[in-house]
Amino acid sequence: MTNSLVLKNLRIIDPSRNLDEIGMIIVENGLIVAAGNAAQNQGAPEGATVKDCSGLVAVPGLVDARVFVGEPGGEYRETIESASRAAAAGGVTSIITMPDTDPVIDDIALVQFVQKTARDRALVNVYPAAALTKHLDGEEMTEFGLLRDAGAVCFTNGRRPLHDTLVLRRAMTYAREFGAVISLETRDKYLGADGVMNEGFWQAGLVCRVCRARPKSFRWSVTCGSRLSHAAPTMPPRSRFPNRWKRSPLPASAAPTSPAASRSTT
Repeated sequence: MTNSLVLKNLRIIDPSRNLDEIGMIIVENGLIVAAGNAAQNQGAPEGATVKDCSGLVAVPGLVDARVFVGEPGGEYRETIESASRAAAAGGVTSIITMPDTDPVIDDIALVQFVQKTARDRALVNVYPAAALTKHLDGEEMTEFGLLRDAGAVCFTNGRRPLHDTLVLRRAMTYAREFGAVISLETRDKYLGADGVMNEGFWQAGLVCRVCRARPKSFRWSVTCGSRLSHAAPTMPPRSRFPNRWKRSPLPASAAPTSPAASRSTT
């Protein structure tokens, strides 16, 4: 006797198969055994629960790569469990939690704490990011190798930009040796200080960030040759970058570079 579920008449989107069509999904013992228009020819397994999902859409689970939770230290605001419930309600099946908690996730034991709490209470996959620098102070690197082995999927200072370019260079060079990903809030200390929005026509007298505050920091970072994840919201279009940036051997984009490409440019 199998525990089967059949979802019929729903729109199924699966980029891995270049699929976008109305069809059926058959689930047996918690596993999808068939999906798409062709699955309708198989019919529902005997004893299966059948649900009409007309008007609904089935897509692969979404991944939120920058989630700020309160746990540990700020459980009154949000816990790993409550964040996972909110994620699941929105179709997000995996989240990466930022390290700017209290205490900061800059130690192996704290990475393991996040993992254990997630295993015990979370409804979705939870992956911890570790601090790029100790206490997020921007002065001393954390132990990338040990933290990565413990389960940290990337290294970041969360909402805090890293202003010390020497520390940043060392961190990105070190990360390259481990194939680690660095996620940066690419905002210049002075050009982007205290701004609440980007400068422009709609700034309405608010304190704004100079539009070059992010590209300046971002371009410097990618020339270090590490795998970079751009964590700030938006950047000016590439057509607005200075000509010398366009001639850079690395692409002026927010996509992480591969380790092979990184080594070829350093």
